[in-house]
Amino acid sequence: MIMESAPDLEVGIPGIRIRMLGALSVWRNGNTLQLPASRKLRALLAYLAVENNSPHSRGYLCTLLWPEQAESAARQNLSQALTRLRQVLGDKQAAFPFLRTTTESVTLNALESLDILELLKLLPHRYPFLLLDRIVDVNGEELDTGNKNVTFNQSPF
Repeated sequence: MIMESAPDLEVGIPGIRIRMLGALSVWRNGNTLQLPASRKLRALLAYLAVENNSPHSRGYLCTLLWPEQAESAARQNLSQALTRLRQVLGDKQAAFPFLRTTTESVTLNALESLDILELLKLLPHRYPFLLLDRIVDVNGEELDTGNKNVTFNQSPF
């Protein structure tokens, strides 16, 4: 299901782009994909995106997303969620599948970009940047504004 063109996103590399900062948004070939309202499906996509290109145990995903359900019911829910996710991502039209599944694991492939991973590349991995609580503004490839919450007995930096 394609909704609108994605602003200022490169097109051409076969893959998907995911924006997790703010509302969860997904693009394929520069077009916005309409995600279902299901919070579990969105959580599954977000988890697989952050931990992309490594296999995840179906048992662990079931425990993570459906802890209150019996294993058989949780596995059925996971199977249905993966089927729905494939439909949304257009897996059948892709050159190679975005979701690689086996009877025991699930892997998200062909992730072109993920905003939170790109943001981590911009942040220096040193004090005081590691203490930021919130990124307010990013301008191009520079961090413009970040917030740190402090109490009266903490140093602001």
